[in-house]
Amino acid sequence: MNPQVAANSSPRISRSPSPRLHPNPRRNASLKPTTIHKGRFTFTMENNETRVSTTTLASSVQSHYESFCLVGKVFGVPVLGRAIRNRLKSDWKNLQEEASIDHIGREWYKIEFYSKEDVDYVLKHRPWFVQGQIFALQKWKPDFSPFHASVESIVYWARIPFLPLHYKDPDVLSDLVSILGTPISIDQASMVGKQSMFVRVCLEVDLTKPLKRCLILGDDPKETRIYISYEALFAICFYCSQKKEPCHVCPVKISNKNYLQVERLNNEPNFFPRD
Repeated sequence: MNPQVAANSSPRISRSPSPRLHPNPRRNASLKPTTIHKGRFTFTMENNETRVSTTTLASSVQSHYESFCLVGKVFGVPVLGRAIRNRLKSDWKNLQEEASIDHIGREWYKIEFYSKEDVDYVLKHRPWFVQGQIFALQKWKPDFSPFHASVESIVYWARIPFLPLHYKDPDVLSDLVSILGTPISIDQASMVGKQSMFVRVCLEVDLTKPLKRCLILGDDPKETRIYISYEALFAICFYCSQKKEPCHVCPVKISNKNYLQVERLNNEPNFFPRD
C-alpha cells in the first residue's frame, strides 16, 4: 500500500473552535467605583485608591480657618514656645478677645482669633517681634502644612536715606518702592522734621527673590545712588553701602534654614574677614 495514500486516508481529527471568554459580570461589577458618605466627607474607592471629597468641609471648618486663623514662625533663630506666647499676648493685650496660640510642628504656630477686627488689627500692624526677630505671620490657606511650608514672604520696614524732596510725595514714593515689595504703609513722621534723613516704608517682600540693596535715581551723569536698609533683616550703612553686621556675621547663616537672598554690589568683597 502506498504510504502516501495511507497517510491521506487516515481519519482527520476535527477541532472545534475554542469557546470565547465572556466577561464575568461579577468581576466587572467589582471595578465600578464605590461611594460612601461619612459625616462631612464623601469617600470614592476605585482602582485600589480612595478619593476624599472635601466640598462640605470647605463650606464649614475651612471657612472658619480662612477668616480667623493665621500661621506664623520666627524668622531667624528658633525661640521657645513659652517666650513666643508671652511676647505676642503682651503685644496683643488690647485685642477684643484673647487669641489662642498653638504649636503645630516645625516651629510653626497657629494663631486663632475670635473676632475679625482682631485679625485685621494684627495683620495691619505687622511686623511683630519676638526676642528681636520678626515673627512672620500669614493667612492660613487650605494647602498649608507645617511639614512642607517655608517663610516665603515677610513684612518689614525699609529705610530709604537721602531721598530727593520730589520723591516724598506719598503716591510717587509708593510707586518707587513697589520694586522692593508690596507697599503697605508709610511712616509719616519720617517724611518731615529731624527724622527726614531717611524715609521708612512698610513692605511685604517676596523672600524667594533677592532683596534689592541699591536704587539708582536718574540718568548718568546726574544719577543718585540710594542704598536701602532693611530693619531687623539687613542693615546697610548709608555712607559706605556695606552691610552693617557685628563681627561680620552673614545674615543668611541662621539655624532654621530661612535663607535670605540679597543682591551683591560690584564693590563688595566676596568674603568677610574673621576676627
